Amino acid sequence: MDSKIILFIDNIGYQGPIITSLITLFSLLGKPIYLSMFIIGSILNYSLNNILKSVIKEPRPIHPISYIDDHLIKGAQIYGMPSGHAQISSFAIMFLILTSKKRSLFIIISIFIYILTLVQRWKYRRHTIEQLIGGTVVGSLFSYCMFWITESYLQRTDNIKSLF
Repeated sequence: MDSKIILFIDNIGYQGPIITSLITLFSLLGKPIYLSMFIIGSILNYSLNNILKSVIKEPRPIHPISYIDDHLIKGAQIYGMPSGHAQISSFAIMFLILTSKKRSLFIIISIFIYILTLVQRWKYRRHTIEQLIGGTVVGSLFSYCMFWITESYLQRTDNIKSLF
């Protein structure tokens, strides 16, 4: 394959958390409660990733392959478990799946971008397979928790409205 195409695909994978989050955000525009909870959940999920990395303290793989100019990124995490890219992407995708009434093109595109993200992070030795799986599990579970909280809130407000 042409090296420019490969670089383009790698860049999509690198930007995967942003792309999948924007797709989910866009899909929730007509659902203000879910949109609000997705935004709050995204902030909490990012914070959770930083906390878990500082507690687990598992280093990233040695000898990473240069992809971007790393010294330009201030405060880049030195720890790799769980993968932030996998955690953020899986959070967004799971929330999209849980809030969609039907399987949409958004879900298919998001899953494809998520796969590109995992491949990019592994290919450039930024994460091990275990770190990618860890990020996926944490992001998916946290997304389910945020969805459950949202559903519980909506049920309570519906019950209160039905009283009047």
